[in-house]
Amino acid sequence: TALLAATASAGPMSPPAAPGADCQPFLDDSPCLQPFPSNLYTKKANTPTGRRVNLPADAMPVNTEDAPINPAEWNRNDGFSPGSMITVHVPGLDTPQALENTNPVPLADISQYRRGRAPVVVIDQDTGKRHPIWAELDSNAATPEATNLLIHPAVNFKEKHRYVVALRDLEDANGSPIPAPRWFEILRDLHGNIPPDVGSQLKRYRGIFKALKKAGIKRDASLYEAWNFTVASRKGLTSR
Repeated sequence: TALLAATASAGPMSPPAAPGADCQPFLDDSPCLQPFPSNLYTKKANTPTGRRVNLPADAMPVNTEDAPINPAEWNRNDGFSPGSMITVHVPGLDTPQALENTNPVPLADISQYRRGRAPVVVIDQDTGKRHPIWAELDSNAATPEATNLLIHPAVNFKEKHRYVVALRDLEDANGSPIPAPRWFEILRDLHGNIPPDVGSQLKRYRGIFKALKKAGIKRDASLYEAWNFTVASRKGLTSR
């Protein structure tokens, strides 16, 4: 009740459409919060990190009574939590067999985050170092279509740092390679006409691809998806 009162106090909102698990940033009209966290959901600001969270209201989750979460309080922050769980929906990487075939870093052996061809990698964009993580599928999901890949930091992310998440060499339950979503394929390959919304991300992605190259991750067809996010500053985390 207190949470609903707090969010409601930020002002009335129209109920959003149901969040799309398999949304395509820039390329369709479905409300999108995947992958998350992402600097796509921030904007430039005069803050210690230079960013401010900017969650789209029409993509926020709703409760069982279709009451939406108001993002106003989250949108005060200058980045995301140091303990953020990273979530992304990968059609095809949504069953235990697909996860086994892809073989990301497991909880039972986190040291594998250093493995040369690790399919799920998180890189500190400011230092170039890999961050220790482990990955699993959402065991609470009722169907493959609702099943997300969850990437957990084994150690909290550093305050005020930026991180790049990279997914590569992903396989489905049959062992077949999973092709990149169209929005990322455009950014990765830069072929043909680039939609304006995708083009607006080119500067951001130059930095992402530079960090991946430095980390030895190729910008080729094996790269399924990559994005970055900013962690909140100490001031942002401990003040109001």
